[in-house]
Amino acid sequence: MRNNSDRLQRNSAPDDAPVEAATKSGNIFDFVAPTEIVDLPSKGKFYPEGHPLHGVDQIEIRFMTAKDEDILSSPTLLKKGIAIDRFLQNIILDKTIDVRSLLIGDKNALIIASRITGFGHEYPVGMTCGTCAHQHEYVFDLTEIEAKEPGDLDELGATLTDEGTIKTTLPYTKIEAQIRPLLVEDEYKIADAVKRQESRGQEPTPYTTQLKTMICALNDVSNRAQIHQFVDIMPTRDSKHINSIYNKVFPNIDMRQRVECPQCAAAEEVNVPITVNFFWSRE
Repeated sequence: MRNNSDRLQRNSAPDDAPVEAATKSGNIFDFVAPTEIVDLPSKGKFYPEGHPLHGVDQIEIRFMTAKDEDILSSPTLLKKGIAIDRFLQNIILDKTIDVRSLLIGDKNALIIASRITGFGHEYPVGMTCGTCAHQHEYVFDLTEIEAKEPGDLDELGATLTDEGTIKTTLPYTKIEAQIRPLLVEDEYKIADAVKRQESRGQEPTPYTTQLKTMICALNDVSNRAQIHQFVDIMPTRDSKHINSIYNKVFPNIDMRQRVECPQCAAAEEVNVPITVNFFWSRE
């Protein structure tokens, strides 16, 4: 997000500055919502050929409007858990891009950038100190959020395929696993699978469900039933290895910031919390 914040500081008006007319005609109906270029953490490397973001490292979005606030506050969309995705779909200028086909890390970058353009970079959140339990407000600076630096594949003993997947040898079973980055639509599928388990009175298994989703082949065998069977009995060393490789290689943004308690001065590193108030200004 470093480049995004640089551009915002150069090209965007201050948080409290009035927006000038888009034209010199004096006709307010000539106003056009400004746009912002957002750098993608993936740099387009993990999208397959034929995807509109294959080899593309940026997305152009327009600034948030009053109509977008209707989407973000819609009880129906909020209940379905799709308000943010519907909002993002609305502000992406290239309509060939389907939000559900985005890598989760790229979606996260769009969420942060759109919030900055809508309400500014300051994000006040009520916090409770983990040391003294003092309750206080901390103002996060969203421009400090940057893309994570990917790990070195050679050092991790992993390889990138032409399909944008990663191959790695599992430390215990020595099986070669091929994993892919999760997409927004995978989040929906995993959540739906967990809900089905709960509705049947079964113990939900979000962890293994996610593993079954991200693994696309084992020793070049892509049969889904066989992959699912293996995941259910996978040694912990192997499952932790897959998650470690995933988090170190696949793109995302770093949400961690250092928060200091004003009461006892204890400092802790926390992830910027995306609460229900994230897309609403202090007022």
